[in-house]
Amino acid sequence: MLEQVEKEGLILLSAPDLEDSAGVVVAFTDRRGGSSAGPCQGLNLSYNVGDSRASVASNREEVARAIDVPVTRWVLGMQVHGRAVAQVSGADAGRGGADHVAGIPRTDALLTRTPGVALAVLTADCVPLILVAPDAPAVAVVHAGWRGTLAGIAAAGAKALARCAGCEPPGVLVFIGPHIGPCCMEVGSDIAARFASEFGSDAVSGRNLDLAEACAAQMAAVGVSRSNMFGGDKCTRCSDDYFSHRRDERCGRQGAFVAIKGD
Repeated sequence: MLEQVEKEGLILLSAPDLEDSAGVVVAFTDRRGGSSAGPCQGLNLSYNVGDSRASVASNREEVARAIDVPVTRWVLGMQVHGRAVAQVSGADAGRGGADHVAGIPRTDALLTRTPGVALAVLTADCVPLILVAPDAPAVAVVHAGWRGTLAGIAAAGAKALARCAGCEPPGVLVFIGPHIGPCCMEVGSDIAARFASEFGSDAVSGRNLDLAEACAAQMAAVGVSRSNMFGGDKCTRCSDDYFSHRRDERCGRQGAFVAIKGD
């Protein structure tokens, strides 16, 4: 269901069929395009990595044009690798759009039923998840690193979205964005053992974690159908098209965006 598309000069992973059928915009950016230089070269979307504010603002405007939601209608959280989920409304529009510190504090998942508001998480190896209950419609974004995954952020986001939408978890669609793959996600043996115990052997190979599989396993455990999970096969560390903290240490951030189209 995810396709690579070009919009307003940017290359995005998107779900055009969902946009046509349910009026929900899904977009994962990469680092191509943009005006940032140095370690953040390309389409860096984070104000919190030492990049020029002018460059980040320009990059965000490029994305705003591509997803057709102005930055003044974006909502971002101040991500902390936890499991907090915040439901947002039109009153929150703009929080985190023009400044990192204006984002919703200590929040790694956001959900809404409000049209015309774009929810976003920023990543550079962690797993970005976009969740959609198309019949409501209701949408969510989730930021899941290994700490947040162990804390249960993917399941928390899926359950919160289902409650918000008034649907059962099997009705939720999940889009798994580019993240560090099991080829590159090596951790200590203690963390690997915890993942194997929590999510099963498919989520671990030796000391390498499959973060997408771990997120999928915990969402499946709360009732989300695996047949409704899409994407997850692009490794940020392996491809120069993406920012990767593990590869480069200092780098920019790509984004995952979801919005219910307004009138």
